[in-house]
Amino acid sequence: MATTSIQCQVPGCTYKAENASEAVAIAMLTNHNSVHLGGAVRNRAPKAEPPTINQDASDEEWQTFEADWTRYKRRVQIPDGDLADELIECCEKTLKTLLLKENPHIIEDGETALLAAMKRMAVFGVATTIKRTNLMAMKQEHGQTFREFNAHVRAMALTCATC
Repeated sequence: MATTSIQCQVPGCTYKAENASEAVAIAMLTNHNSVHLGGAVRNRAPKAEPPTINQDASDEEWQTFEADWTRYKRRVQIPDGDLADELIECCEKTLKTLLLKENPHIIEDGETALLAAMKRMAVFGVATTIKRTNLMAMKQEHGQTFREFNAHVRAMALTCATC
């Protein structure tokens, strides 16, 4: 039985796929070509969408935004010099306009300063006593699972603790 031999076409490569079956030799060459492409072909995660924050957000929404922003930075691997540019794009249009009106150079001030300004402009302030009163008045709604209720209580309690 004849052996099929297929030479790699990449200049300087001496690899030769040899097998009795032509289909197997082609598969071997295809697999070898992944070496020239920078490693094995792998499935990539879908492109991450940046988190967004709106004006007049609640404390809970802000906490969620901060956690989402941290995960987004890690997943996308934004260079440090581009963090503020990426972060400003997470603001909805009116919030972005307010931030830039207040300080046209806020992006040059960096991520930390921009996050502080975003929180100041985005989060609708509520007195700590009102938050604590609302926390103490929380009741599990009819049909609401305990896990869901527990998550709401914990999120509200966190906002009371940060004041």
